[in-house]
Amino acid sequence: MTSTLIVGADSAQIDQLNRELLSLDIHAESISSPADIARQNFHQITCVILVNDSLSDNVLETLDHLPVSKCIVVDLEANARTAVAAMKRGVADYLIAPYPIEILAKTIEGLAEQSKAKFDRSSIVGDSKLMTEIFELIAFAGPRDTSILIQGETGTGKEMVGIAIHQNSKRNNAALMSLNCGTTPQQLIEHELFGDPNQLENKNESPQNGLLVEADGGSLVLDEVSALPIEVQTRLYAVLSSGKIEDIATGELRGIDTRIIATTQADLEMLIEKGLFDEGLYSHLNLITIPLPPLRARGNDIFLLAQHFAKKTAEKLGAKPKTFSESATKALLAYDWPGNVRELENAVERAVIISGNKKIGKDLLAIDPQTASDSLASLEKSDKTSLEDYFLDFVTTNQDDLTETQLAEKLGISRKSLWERRQRLNIPRKLTKKRGPRRNPS
Repeated sequence: MTSTLIVGADSAQIDQLNRELLSLDIHAESISSPADIARQNFHQITCVILVNDSLSDNVLETLDHLPVSKCIVVDLEANARTAVAAMKRGVADYLIAPYPIEILAKTIEGLAEQSKAKFDRSSIVGDSKLMTEIFELIAFAGPRDTSILIQGETGTGKEMVGIAIHQNSKRNNAALMSLNCGTTPQQLIEHELFGDPNQLENKNESPQNGLLVEADGGSLVLDEVSALPIEVQTRLYAVLSSGKIEDIATGELRGIDTRIIATTQADLEMLIEKGLFDEGLYSHLNLITIPLPPLRARGNDIFLLAQHFAKKTAEKLGAKPKTFSESATKALLAYDWPGNVRELENAVERAVIISGNKKIGKDLLAIDPQTASDSLASLEKSDKTSLEDYFLDFVTTNQDDLTETQLAEKLGISRKSLWERRQRLNIPRKLTKKRGPRRNPS
């Protein structure tokens, strides 16, 4: 099977392109209808050239049925909106005819080389179709020296994917720094990023630059970037767009080359509309977007991850490998995992610790598939449900039956985070008959 495929409906255009590629000793086959695309096996294809002609009224709709990271879009007419949208989808290149055939050939060769250098998947567990697509996106995004935006619910492994992108990049031997914007106190976050000029007043300490300088030549993972104060977002965009930052020691501008890998569980476009996120920063970060699926959508990956965490915990404890009972396996697959991979890891680790020499049974997992399913079903009645809506519904539905520790564990967050979200969303902890009010000892 050929490794290069041309997709388009205009036979004259396709024949011309084939002749030009043959002149450079590049052999390609072509398909010309949506039905052909549906039947095509893309696993052994290293490059798809999508000619934007009459095949579809919308080239972006056609991209939905193709391996986007392997695609080169060739447009017969300049269309800025299509170009920006296609590049955001993660296409390998976007060319407007007429163009030098050598440019197209160079991208084809680059994709062929990329297919040989496989991304090391050992750090991320999963073989579902959704995760296979994520692995392809990581392999595509890593070598491209642009900012990356990773989106997904809490606990889906966004920071781990960010690390994998760095390891799969040309910067893998340079610094990899990270900052959790959600947990770093707001009064310190600006100093963490840009450095602290106040340290100059202390002659016993050398000036300390921020993470943007420390990661110069490497990558900086900004976890939960939506939590950055708006004024810090604006300053960050100014630095990234200019490629210059003030040196703490000299006060002069210096160049930096730091790749930003940002993660978020928030809807940044909605935050922009509310004036809570800088539109310029969003445009800079959103060059390539990687949307991580929730664990409940990953099918048998749930069991693969559970086995992985059970093995990891047993090894840490010096215990024998653990297996899951049939009822535990069914419960794992039936539960909705609102806290995603983090919640699964916590549940399995706890079960391994208290299981002794027994198999891990359903009771040791301390999960209730029906509770989460009912909660999720009620939310699905809404056309669009935010993470805060989910949190609000889950807590108010279950707080009478679960302790704060159990609520936090099921949500895959710490008790401190649970308390902070309660305060922010004005959900005070209710006193129940089970717990009752605290009393001073007599």
